[in-house]
Formats: sequence, C-alpha cells, structure tokens
Amino acid sequence: GCFIRSIYAPTIITSRQPVELEENLSIRIDVPSISSSEQKDIWQEKLGDKTNYINGGLDRVVSQFNLSAEKIANVSQQIESVTQNCTDELSDNLWQTCRLQSRKKLDNLAQRITSTLGWGDLVLPEIQKQVLRDIVSHARQRFQVYENWGFSNKLSIGLGISVLFYGPSGTGKTMAANVIAHELQLDLYRIDLSQVINKYIGETEKNIARVFDAAEDSGAILLFDEADALFAKRTEVKTSHDRNANMETSYLLQRMESYSGIAILTTNLKKEMDNAFMRRIRFAVQFPFPDSSA
Repeated sequence: GCFIRSIYAPTIITSRQPVELEENLSIRIDVPSISSSEQKDIWQEKLGDKTNYINGGLDRVVSQFNLSAEKIANVSQQIESVTQNCTDELSDNLWQTCRLQSRKKLDNLAQRITSTLGWGDLVLPEIQKQVLRDIVSHARQRFQVYENWGFSNKLSIGLGISVLFYGPSGTGKTMAANVIAHELQLDLYRIDLSQVINKYIGETEKNIARVFDAAEDSGAILLFDEADALFAKRTEVKTSHDRNANMETSYLLQRMESYSGIAILTTNLKKEMDNAFMRRIRFAVQFPFPDSSA
C-alpha cells in the first residue's frame, strides 16, 4: 500500500487474489477465467486445419482441461509437429499432451497414482459397479450438459462430481478410484486428510484450497483418503475445536461442489456421517467384504 501511494501515475496491478488497497486509491475489476466455449474458440484458432481431424475430441478436451490461452498455445505448438491426420490418433495425442501440461502444479502437493486397472479387476456386486459406471458417464457428458445446454450459466455451484466410498479397509475403495481414472484417462491424486488437517485455525482450509486450485487446470480425480476424523457425525458445538472442525468440513464440501472434476472421499465409518453432509454427496457407494462365491 505504501509503495502504491508513492507512485504519482496510473498503475495497474494484476493478482490471483484480491489486493487490499484504500478505496479512494483504487478501482477493483474482477476478471473471470475464460469459459469453456472461449477456450474452444482459442483451440480452433491455434490448431488450424488439424481441428477438422479432431472433431468431437476437442469438446472432450475442453470439458476436462481448464487451460489458459498461453497453455493452449503451448500444447497446440506441440501438436503441430504431429504428422498423422487420423482422428483417433490426433485426439489421443492432444488429450495426453494436455494431461502432461496441466499436472505440474498438483505433482508438488499430492501423490499421483498410476492407474492401470479395469472393470474386470473389481470384486463388487453389480449394483455398485453400475454406480461407478454412472460416475464415468456423468463425467463424460459434462460438456453437453453444462456448455451446450447452458447449465453452467445458471448454476454457480454443484457442477462438481462429489463421491463417497464407504466400507471396511481392504474392500477396494482405492482400487475403484483407479478404475474410474483409467477409464476416463485422467490422473488420480491421493490426498491423505490426516496430513492436510492442521491444528492452527484456518490452515486446513488453506491446505485444501491449494490442492483444489492446483487441480483446476487438469480436472484430475482427487482421492481424499482417511476422511473418518474430519467427517465424523457432528454433535453440539462445545469448544472452539468443534466449531473449527465443522468449518473445515463445510469448506471441503463447498470446494468439492464447485470443483470441475471428480472428488472422492473414502471412510470406514459411514454410519457416523451427518445427514446434512450426506445430502451434499452426489454418489455414495458401499464397499462390502466379498463373499465366498466372489
């Protein structure tokens, strides 16, 4: 603030977060990130003739990756050197290049898990498998629903896919997240909530914010493991610790709802879950122990 007051000339400040300045010294302008349709226009301009060979693959890329104009230009430049004009090969090359370009921030904050498992590796009842397939289908149809049908302009929250996997340890919750990631060709990142939670008020929210902010570019699948402590059933608030824990829970749910990708929570204690919390989860999947016939 002191430095700005010492400058006797019009000054423009750009920042990811709001900068506190005296009102009589500044005019604040909020600049939104570019929309999916705007990103598509940039892709078409940068890719040129190659757009004709990608067809629907471009909608798939735009629905998944939230890239700046600069990153779109970088990816397009790499794709420009690709000589094949086969639709499938170009689309796959574009997808994988975007995936590599957008994972850098998140690699520093969470553990990336390589996903190679398929549906045949899951030992689950058919009902649970169908819910997992519904999650995959929901993720694939986002561009059609939110952009082509205009729902993203009508809804400010609730665009994310929030998922709860609950059941005893060793029943395949992490494996199921692997299968979903492999099916969607997305990166899977594991975040241990016991490591994210901090005893200092406000620090947990900051840690959670860093993860989601870093994940926005790629729409990677976020697996919040060991959620038992944070999501135990809330009782009457008796201490500042109880109040702070509730705030942390609410903040994580809020970020899950606004996140453009899939966020998965795992827990062993579903019966202890608060009903208000459960209403904010879009998909809940129980993981039972396999019976002898399985």
